[in-house]
Amino acid sequence: MANTGEHILIVAGEASGDLHGAHLVRALKQQSPQLEICGVGGSHLTTEGVTLLGSSDELAVVGVFEVVKKLKTVWRVYKQLSRYLNEHRPDVLILIDYPEFNLRLARVAHRLGLPIVYYISPQVWAWRSNRVKLIRRLVTKMIVIFPFEQAFYKSHGVDVEWVGHPLVESVRPSQSKDVFCRQHELNPTQPIIGLLPGSRESEVERLLPMMLEAAQRIYAQKPEVQFVLPLAASLEQSALFQTALPSFVRLVRQQTYDAIHAADLVVTASGTVTVETAILETPMIITYIVSPLTYWLGRLFINVPFIGMVNLIANKQIVKELIQTQVTSEAIAQEVLTLLEHPEQLEIIRQDLRVVRQKLGETGAAERAAAVILDVLKKYGRDLS
Repeated sequence: MANTGEHILIVAGEASGDLHGAHLVRALKQQSPQLEICGVGGSHLTTEGVTLLGSSDELAVVGVFEVVKKLKTVWRVYKQLSRYLNEHRPDVLILIDYPEFNLRLARVAHRLGLPIVYYISPQVWAWRSNRVKLIRRLVTKMIVIFPFEQAFYKSHGVDVEWVGHPLVESVRPSQSKDVFCRQHELNPTQPIIGLLPGSRESEVERLLPMMLEAAQRIYAQKPEVQFVLPLAASLEQSALFQTALPSFVRLVRQQTYDAIHAADLVVTASGTVTVETAILETPMIITYIVSPLTYWLGRLFINVPFIGMVNLIANKQIVKELIQTQVTSEAIAQEVLTLLEHPEQLEIIRQDLRVVRQKLGETGAAERAAAVILDVLKKYGRDLS
């Protein structure tokens, strides 16, 4: 890479970080076209012209056992990026979520005197809050997407700015419910249930069989109920979806937001998809399963009352959470059937989700984040405006 002095390294270790990073890179290049950006990510960052040094698919893990299984790969990528920082000295390092890896990499950049911007905060307010001391020491600027995070970091002396949630701008259906239903031979006047088992193979392995069994139970009692299963882009080639699905479940490709928008109710994994579903104002039931060891450790260290970000933002339980041993096909089916039999409850959830959507801020989060990063570059001797 030519040394133009306008060089950013961005590290997004998971699929959601790849998406948020792509929006950020697009905004950075709009405001400063001469920037050269390389990093770790996936297809979204590649589309925005980022030169990839590693793939986020190599790094994405859920739970302690997955970390152990991928430790050799994660260590290889870490050493590669450490060498890159030493040899190329980028003008700024942008870290997106993925805290265990990124905070270790931040130590390397800090020793080299490089400015570090953290975009999309680790959930230090939820567990292992002592990490905020490390963040205060290493991170030049923390950019957060949830309003309560700003108050948390300010109270700990971290230089922080809230820009709103980037998904507010990008999460929207591409077509109406009627058009989607015609395309997939669904009846828009009958209930539609979305099944969202996650974007990682480990999540899908745990949740998809349970969701399909629950769908079978629901269908046996209410055969008019229809099911859609949006396939995450990261799982297009997965063997998990090569076997035949039940005839009453429609597999939907590259139309996740359309499917969520068309659904009357969604059964979903935890994570970013719950925020996307909230933005689309679709009621949901959140399911969460990890290894027993990961769950046990979480019980020891996590100090928030909810798993789902939607409930955390609302500061109350507005959607049902089924956690660990609570996640059974019987429990999922019962929750779905109860809500379908009480449409007034679905409407209450929709109203609460509208409030959550308002708390996520206005459109333009990526542009505001890009402006903050360019200010950091200017402060450290690079005015790229």
